[in-house]
Amino acid sequence: MGEVQMLLDDLGHTFSKFKEQRRIEMLKLFSQVRCCDCGHKLRMLDVQKKAAKMSAGAKRSLTACLMVLLLLGGFWIYMTRRYNHVAAFGSGACVATFFYTNSDCDVYV
Repeated sequence: MGEVQMLLDDLGHTFSKFKEQRRIEMLKLFSQVRCCDCGHKLRMLDVQKKAAKMSAGAKRSLTACLMVLLLLGGFWIYMTRRYNHVAAFGSGACVATFFYTNSDCDVYV
């Protein structure tokens, strides 16, 4: 069994050595191949860099616009609640806020 094991080890070593040599040769060939899309890749890289530069300022302005819209939406909901409360109970009713809701307010008629 010792000779069979040595033969198998030698065959495995030979195949792995040739596999590594093929890999090295393929890498050499790939490095020598002329790139037809290199100009396109460089242009795409430039466009991506410009988009990344613009996106920092765009993100800041988009965040600011979103915050303004959220604040306007919250103010609109608050004013709608207040208008409905005054219309339902009159101007003498207690004022609803975010922390003190209409259901907690006692109205005496």
